[in-house]
Amino acid sequence: KASGIILKLPVNVGDIVRRGQVICELDQNDLLPRVRQARASLNMAEAALESAQADLKRNTLEASGPDIPFLRRDMERAQQIFREGIVPQSTRDDAVKNYELAVNRQQQAVVNLGVTRAAISRATAQVEQSRAALEQTEEDLRNATIVSPIDGVVLSRYCEIGDAVSSILVMGSGATVIMTLGDLQEVYVKGKVDESDIGQPL
Repeated sequence: KASGIILKLPVNVGDIVRRGQVICELDQNDLLPRVRQARASLNMAEAALESAQADLKRNTLEASGPDIPFLRRDMERAQQIFREGIVPQSTRDDAVKNYELAVNRQQQAVVNLGVTRAAISRATAQVEQSRAALEQTEEDLRNATIVSPIDGVVLSRYCEIGDAVSSILVMGSGATVIMTLGDLQEVYVKGKVDESDIGQPL
């Protein structure tokens, strides 16, 4: 399934091979950086998702306005004791300002909830996309090591080290044939036998 340059061909014609044995390795110099890049992209996407989830938690907390009741009481108390002449106007103004800032933060957090949820959806999709890209590059890397699908014998070898190989996924039936393996446990012979020899024991 992989394309590339043959780096190793550890078997020759006539060699016995076992299922799963490495029979060809392609150069992985271009595949390894792609795997690292895909892994880094996935890490970045996961970090972006975590950041968006943290923003959602913060906005959810701020949207609930947990400090507003306390600040409202502080403001009302400051206004009351200001009217009684106990505290200066600046104290009352600070209490009003703190309450209004908290209300503004709450309103802004409510607006930000929708934005943050959309950011989480985007980040989740990016994580899935990056994960799929990483899985594909890892699969390409695995495919660069070709193993024997059967127990058998190398019947013929068509390539040498340094030859270019084209993937069947890219070239279809025009893909590069590296070697032919055969299972010689059972061999059928097709031939001509003289009539006089048919009755003879072999």
